[in-house]
Amino acid sequence: MYGTHNGVITPDPRDTGPLRDLLVIGFDTEYVMLPNSNRNHVLSYQYAGKTSAGSWTGIIYTQGPEKRHRLTLRNLIGRAIEAGRDEGILPRQWPSVVYATAHFSRADISSFRDFSSLTVLFDHIRGTYVTLSRPYRCRYSDGSRHNRDLEIHLRDTATISPAGSKLAALGELHGLAKLDLPIELLSQMDVLLKQDPDLFERYAIRDAEIAALHAWAMAEFSVANGLGNVPPITLGSLSVRHLQNLWARDGVSQNAVLGQERITEQRFNPQTGHSRTVHRDVPIAAVHDHTTLATGCYHGGRNEAFVFGFSDTDNWYDFDLSGAYSTAMAAIRMPDWPNLSVDLNAASYTADVMGLARVRFKFPADTRFPCLPIRSDNGLIFPLSGESYAGSPEIQLALDMGAEIEIEHGVIVPWLNDTRPIELFSRSVRQQREAQQKGSVYERTWKEIGNSVYGKLAQGLQEKRVYDSRTDRSQILPPSQITQAFLAAYTTSIVRAVLGELLHRIPENHTILSVTTDGFLTNANRKEIDDTGPLARFFAELASSMSDASDFLELKHFIPLQICCFKTRGQLSVGIMGSDHKRVTAKAGQKPPEEVYREAIHHWSAVTDEAVPDELKDIAENDWLLKLFVEREHSTSIPVWSFISMRDMAHADADIQKTVTDRRANMEYDFKRELFEPVEMFVGRNFGSANQPHLSLQSKPHRTLEDFQTMRTRFDQWRVKQSGVLKNMADWERWNAFRQTFELRSTGVLTGRGTTPEQAKRMFLKAYSNRLWDLPGGNYQELAEWLTDKGYPTTQTDIKNAKRSTIDVNGLQAIETPEVQEFLELLGQRYPQMRPTD
Repeated sequence: MYGTHNGVITPDPRDTGPLRDLLVIGFDTEYVMLPNSNRNHVLSYQYAGKTSAGSWTGIIYTQGPEKRHRLTLRNLIGRAIEAGRDEGILPRQWPSVVYATAHFSRADISSFRDFSSLTVLFDHIRGTYVTLSRPYRCRYSDGSRHNRDLEIHLRDTATISPAGSKLAALGELHGLAKLDLPIELLSQMDVLLKQDPDLFERYAIRDAEIAALHAWAMAEFSVANGLGNVPPITLGSLSVRHLQNLWARDGVSQNAVLGQERITEQRFNPQTGHSRTVHRDVPIAAVHDHTTLATGCYHGGRNEAFVFGFSDTDNWYDFDLSGAYSTAMAAIRMPDWPNLSVDLNAASYTADVMGLARVRFKFPADTRFPCLPIRSDNGLIFPLSGESYAGSPEIQLALDMGAEIEIEHGVIVPWLNDTRPIELFSRSVRQQREAQQKGSVYERTWKEIGNSVYGKLAQGLQEKRVYDSRTDRSQILPPSQITQAFLAAYTTSIVRAVLGELLHRIPENHTILSVTTDGFLTNANRKEIDDTGPLARFFAELASSMSDASDFLELKHFIPLQICCFKTRGQLSVGIMGSDHKRVTAKAGQKPPEEVYREAIHHWSAVTDEAVPDELKDIAENDWLLKLFVEREHSTSIPVWSFISMRDMAHADADIQKTVTDRRANMEYDFKRELFEPVEMFVGRNFGSANQPHLSLQSKPHRTLEDFQTMRTRFDQWRVKQSGVLKNMADWERWNAFRQTFELRSTGVLTGRGTTPEQAKRMFLKAYSNRLWDLPGGNYQELAEWLTDKGYPTTQTDIKNAKRSTIDVNGLQAIETPEVQEFLELLGQRYPQMRPTD
């Protein structure tokens, strides 16, 4: 049913009024890579035009592999327009404005003959080309040799797809399935063209059709919901526009929400000799004065691995906070910015108050999961003590957990009234989603819009440099129209605090494997998770006002056997057979080779006639990574493909191509927490030839940021200097010996050269030769022979030299490495009277 229903607008594809002048042309190219070249052989260009009057398609083949055989962008668009006119779909009057669209336009724009000039005529976002500012204006000479002016606005359907859907998924959403090809032919389209030109043509044109259809649907969506009358640039831009529309409808001042005021300036243009009036929105003084503090308090999500290695065999639950950020933003009421005040009383900072502070803190020593974040070069860490920039929800939680808190500098923004300006948005998005068929393109688009506002609040707060294709320079990502540091910091603090409270209250006899942004993996079932804390109740009340769902914790996955947890965002499922349980596959940036999926498809096809399941790729990559983890060595690498950068393409006038490099597999623990309690755990499935057990460890928080940095540095040094990997107990002992050596050197216990056992032996020899520690001294030859026989090669000269050595014999007992303790036990058997001094 189209129209308005319960206050919700549903787009009607038959309503062509506002779109009657819109012309969308989807385009695509098919090509194969040329060996030993940065060029591709462009085989064809295909287009799909769409207007309110109808649609048409076509394909144009090239006559050779050289660049001179290619079309220019304006020629493709012009020929597509001529085809639409010939078919009677376009009017005889030449259209001047075109919305050209492709899926991942960077690949197709580089296939045009005039790519080198196009690179500065379009804008770069998310690794592709679009039109953000000035359109591409050009002139096309048609078949009658009439010059036609064109204004081309470029869109990329990848930036306006729900959750960045691939083209095939977009086609499914629109009921226009992308044609399937044997996977090996995807990189051999020239072979397909020769063997089956009809299939080639249908396959090639379908991509352009899907791009045109989705761009048109997004234009319809925008019109129906008052968000514009052309295909949008991103779904994030639609979220901002929808929020602004709601504020305008309900009389909510954007400047009042964001703490801004409008100023008027006169600007003189010396070239024209005239002045012009400019209006700008700037932060009010109270906001401006504390923006640095607010920006410091803005952090991303909490991401940690609490276990390294394989878990016990158990039932594992992957819980998420339902609608985490949209729910947290509902806590924001109208801020009373002019009455912002400095407050150094920690008790003033509660979850329902928008407070931000720089705090000094110290948690009790037995705290499992401290909740105050500190930034590091390796992301957020959560130590037992230090200095943190934090929001009021986290400060309240820290106090509840028994932490000592000192507010060094902090501000509280009181609420002006109970209007919740972003809850208006979240409620509207929920209503819109409920009015659409679940899983439809419009329902998923609304979901993406709902998830985008939080990112827009935070855009530009943490400096990020992006490539500007028009200037060929790196630029700092600018803020959005609604960027507000206080609101973003308060929102993300709520999510981290709620998660932190839930983690803190899970009984100690249960294991938590990891936490990732808005969820966690645990063997505590829902009834065993204590949600009676003040932060959880606060969040639950917000959630109940936003949704009819009975629970604010959503079970995303259930894994009935084992989990491999190797680092932050690195969790794999072990031993799940069949499709009853969806795998948890978090790859931590590890990208399995493309061949892994191809081989899985071949194997599937060989054993069954059933269609390839959607989850086959996840299954194949999950199991491949598990095998890699179990069998990895220090030198293990993965062949990783990536596209060459936009900057490199522009500089070299190069086509888009994949490059393959060997990258060292990085599956070692990131040491955001300190590992302890090593055990060797047998894996539930045989991923190696011998099914050897693998090291498994629990973790505890670091005492300070400095402790983390030292530990991380030492581990990186061990990996490089000793080719270290943590796979078994022997590895663990080697790592600890290496770490202790550094610690002993830093404290002055070890001062000499050589390994720890070598220095311990020299300490003993000096003590022996000088008759210290109640040792007898004398008979160097007998001692040298005995030590050598026991595996510690020694000469009489070594003992003589040790007598005059400057090595400090004190503190030998402080060296607790296994090798040194074994050496001391051996000495104690020969010299039971020996008394090393501390």
